[in-house]
Order: sequence, then structure tokens, then C-alpha cells
Amino acid sequence: MAKQPPKKQPEPAKLPLTASNPALLVDESDQVLRRLTLGFAVLGWLLSDIRTSFGKLIHLSPFQYVALQAIARLEHEEPWTTRILATHFRVTNAYISMELRPLLKQGLLTSENSPDDKRIKFLSITKEGLELLRVLSPVQQKVNDCLYSQFDQQGLTQQCLTVERMVKDAEHAKAYLQDLLATRSFKS
Repeated sequence: MAKQPPKKQPEPAKLPLTASNPALLVDESDQVLRRLTLGFAVLGWLLSDIRTSFGKLIHLSPFQYVALQAIARLEHEEPWTTRILATHFRVTNAYISMELRPLLKQGLLTSENSPDDKRIKFLSITKEGLELLRVLSPVQQKVNDCLYSQFDQQGLTQQCLTVERMVKDAEHAKAYLQDLLATRSFKS
């Protein structure tokens, strides 16, 4: 029996473009944009898995791991507080409090009252918290060396700026969608 030639893939459905800005349409098509969007989704899932694995290695939730890293490593103009962390990570103060409570109980973080406002607590990493991150550092180095291997210093800096701009753009896009949902002005 003769081998059948592979069936031709069906043509993609003819749908409206997913963008109207000509700068986002390569050869009047949104295929590059669709590939980029899918790539970001897959990258987000992979980064989430990596963050979860880092947390598991040191017996923390993914968010606790990220918060501990931020408090220990990120330069910040003001002392870290629940409110500042919530703003930085785009989550609620209540979520921050719930996630940080175990870190405080385990002695990985300390909380100190603000001299100006007793309702505000300044967060700091302890020696134990720093040691936990030191133990994880060799694994982080290997993972980050793999994850960012395509960058040189200039490319890494440029990518960081691009991502920061994209976060702002994503916040505007999210606000637009939230407005649509709130006003129920979208008809399907």
C-alpha cells in the first residue's frame, strides 16, 4: 500500500486583526504580534515555575521567595513597608501581610515601627534570611546564567528598560479592560 502524503493543514480562520496600530502589523499581519504574545505567555509560565522551584528549595512560597529577594537585594529610596511591597508587586496590602507573616515568624524578616507613624512597619531581612539566600545563590547563578545567556551587559540593560515600559503599558491595557468589565459596555 502506497504511503499517503501528509494532509495539508487547514487555513487559519479569517479573523479580524488583534491590533490596529500599523507599527504592530508586520506585512499587514498580526502574526508576529501573536507569536510575541504567546512567547510572553509561555515565558511567564516558565518564570513562574522557576520562581516556585526556588521557593521550594528554601521552603518558601513563590511570593515569599520573591519578597525576601526584593527586600534583601533591590535598592529602594524608602525603607520597605507592606504598602511599598504591595505597590511594587501590584498586589493588596492584605496579601503582603498574609505572605510575610510566616517570614516574620521564622525570623527571616524583622518589622520595626516607624518613628513617625506607629501604623507603619519597616521591614528588614535578618542574618537568617540572608543566609538562606546565600545558600540558594549557586543555584540562582546557574539558572540565571542559563536564562539570560543571550544577553550582554548592554542588551540586558536595554531589555530591563523594555520590560519596565511594557509593565506600564500592561497596566494601561488592564485598566482599559477593567473599565470595560465595570461598565459592562462590551457586548459579545
